[in-house]
Amino acid sequence: TLNSLRAGVTGFTTLGLAAPRGQGFPKNVMALGDLDVLTEPFVSRHDNRALLGVVADFLAGSLRTETVTDFPAYLGSRVMLLAGAETPRDALFLNQIAILQRFLENRGRTLILQGGTTVMEILGGEGGASASLPVVDYVYMADFETAAAETNLFEDGDMTMRQEVEVPVEVTTSREISGTAGVTGTTTSVQPVAAAKPITRTVITLDDGLGLVGEETVLILRRPVGPFSTGVVILGPNPKALEEGLTRLTTASYANCVTSPDLVVCPFTGTGVGGSTDSSSSPRSTPTPSPSAGQTPSGGSGTFRILVINDDDQIGTGSADVRSEADTYATFYRDLGLNVTQWSTEEKGSPQAEDLTGFNLVIWSSGEAEQGGPTDEEMGAVTDFLFSNGGVFVTSGRDVGDFSPDGEPVALVDILSTGLNPILADGLPQDAIRLTATDASAYLIGETFTPEYYDSILVRGPQSPSAGDPVMLSQEIDYDGDGKTDGFAVIAMSLTWLPEPVRKEFMANLYIWASGLE
Repeated sequence: TLNSLRAGVTGFTTLGLAAPRGQGFPKNVMALGDLDVLTEPFVSRHDNRALLGVVADFLAGSLRTETVTDFPAYLGSRVMLLAGAETPRDALFLNQIAILQRFLENRGRTLILQGGTTVMEILGGEGGASASLPVVDYVYMADFETAAAETNLFEDGDMTMRQEVEVPVEVTTSREISGTAGVTGTTTSVQPVAAAKPITRTVITLDDGLGLVGEETVLILRRPVGPFSTGVVILGPNPKALEEGLTRLTTASYANCVTSPDLVVCPFTGTGVGGSTDSSSSPRSTPTPSPSAGQTPSGGSGTFRILVINDDDQIGTGSADVRSEADTYATFYRDLGLNVTQWSTEEKGSPQAEDLTGFNLVIWSSGEAEQGGPTDEEMGAVTDFLFSNGGVFVTSGRDVGDFSPDGEPVALVDILSTGLNPILADGLPQDAIRLTATDASAYLIGETFTPEYYDSILVRGPQSPSAGDPVMLSQEIDYDGDGKTDGFAVIAMSLTWLPEPVRKEFMANLYIWASGLE
């Protein structure tokens, strides 16, 4: 069901969708309880455009032939997300779930996550899903090799996958002077390059014989699953390609793709949907800061709201480290005239997604405590917030999200700014910054983070063990694929270890970045 608003009435149910197509029923049935909410006064005044869009899409759907690009019009009310066995369950994966969940909910559908049912049971057997499995539709995301191992997608005759080994060759040209004056002959020889390593390429061959380079291709397919269900499949060479495929599916961005009723073939360049292939251009966007570069903001807007979370539930009420760091952030931003709210997990429990609504910047502070930081469950609320044009700053002494370090924290003496994020790096010293804390330590995460998705903002300095290992990372979120930053996440060591001038400069930069989100 979908809700609409009337003057003085909230949560008034006006529309019900029943007997969805694709799950054993020949057509949809719509029950509309209040036609007035679709008229212009109610659409404009109470923002019922989402409801109007669903009704219009329903009516138009009966007059058109739906293809895979009409996602999710051909799916029922319950959609299960299946992920390949090799897909990392990291921050990027959580982002993808949040995108898909919001997209489906806005269109009257519910996303359910894969439970005890395995991908092999649903997509791997002959004839598809068995009658004993739940009658739902599916979205399946996996890299090519994983899909070949756990499904029959490459065995049904529509497409095949093979590995090709290419040995690089070198073309050499030599000039020879013939006996006739003024005449030059040219001979060309081709010989293998002795030192070159063979290159292995994945080739995807479609049923029409077209061969595609797997490393440069994203595929979106629609397939029947059993007698009643439909599956939408996103395949690519790596997680970044799967992210692009999901973005294309949820934003209908197929301008540079080849489409057919049940298959979409898109190029994967690593520059994002609609991105330039020019290697000199960066796929990341940098929002324009509100104050001038290098200028500490003052007299902040009362509409800009900051939530500072004291993560003290696993440490004990009144922990000095946690309280001092959280208070440091709150005091700094209040002195700028900003609206700051503080939250204690010991007193109030973990904040839910609705608790973060309305804030522009969320700071999750664990101080120097090793047992702080958002848990996987708490990260769900944080991920939801990222897609509402918000910034998240997490300081913790433990692993956060998809970072799972081995061993113990390692001593930290000094740090360096990389300059990869011009806004956060503005005004910071270019030389090594010596920490004020003599007992500072942090986990080594150099082997667990992925440079494709995160920028190293601060790294260990030359006097610290494992110099160059990141101690602060940032990730930008472009929800709608328009090249603009919609949200960001910064994960870092405790800022209380920094000299006060450096700490204040960075905190001012953090506000500038968050205030520039569109």
